[in-house]
Amino acid sequence: MTHETVSSKRQVQLGSLGVALEKRADGSMLLRSTVPVPPHPGRMTDLLEHWARHAPDRTFLAKRENSGDWRRITYAETFTAARRVASIRPPGRVSQANKNT
Repeated sequence: MTHETVSSKRQVQLGSLGVALEKRADGSMLLRSTVPVPPHPGRMTDLLEHWARHAPDRTFLAKRENSGDWRRITYAETFTAARRVASIRPPGRVSQANKNT
């Protein structure tokens, strides 16, 4: 089998690099982005739920097995598994994510 080397490159837009630097009296430095955070889902699972409803059979994750075959899990299967895991919390335990301020 021969391998070809691809020498062409394409430009990739990574976003703004605007950063504000604050030097503190104790010698530490704090970097903050000057770019506002765009609108985003409130929970990590919101996008998973969206795609499970709109493209349930689309592959979410895939892994090549030793046999060479692909093992795939769809958005719908992943969302179902996530809901199952979320429903079996230990009694009296509640997890909560705080919003960044």
